[in-house]
Amino acid sequence: MKKLNPKITLIIFLILFLVSCAGAMFWIQSEFRAAAQEAEENWVVTDISQYPEIRDEWYQKWLIEHFPEQIPENATEIHLMYSPPFLQKGALLQLWLRLPEDEIKRLWAHYSEIALEKEGEQTYLPRSYTALNMYHKTDKPEGEMLPVGYEIMVLGAESRDNGNHGYTYGVAINNVTSEILYWSETW
Repeated sequence: MKKLNPKITLIIFLILFLVSCAGAMFWIQSEFRAAAQEAEENWVVTDISQYPEIRDEWYQKWLIEHFPEQIPENATEIHLMYSPPFLQKGALLQLWLRLPEDEIKRLWAHYSEIALEKEGEQTYLPRSYTALNMYHKTDKPEGEMLPVGYEIMVLGAESRDNGNHGYTYGVAINNVTSEILYWSETW
């Protein structure tokens, strides 16, 4: 049998090596793309049954101390929106509840006493209240502007590094509709 020229053998080997590397890169890229797409589709949690787990695993407990430990039994029309932190992205947690009128009045009195700032009825908030610029009452990641009728009570807020990092948390209460929106956001 005739022996192959070493140069041709080397060229064939390099071609096979490059083809296998390209195949491996294609496979890695497709796996990464699929994982990124799944992460993007699941960037927000709206399943209310996950609330206890989200609350227990929140990375800065002091930002959510004002949230109820569990969903009140007398709550109706419950909505949750949680966007977990990822790399440079902050976290956002909103819990919206409709409660009996007497419970809303009690909560309003409590939060009114401890609020650092209060904003009357409005539908637009400045950058320092980013969590409330988009109100997540539906189970879709798209929010809507906070409706008129809510009194916003900021319980804590700080912006550092020219607004690049910070947090805000508090409640927004509508006494007419007996609704409360708890929020906490970091960026």
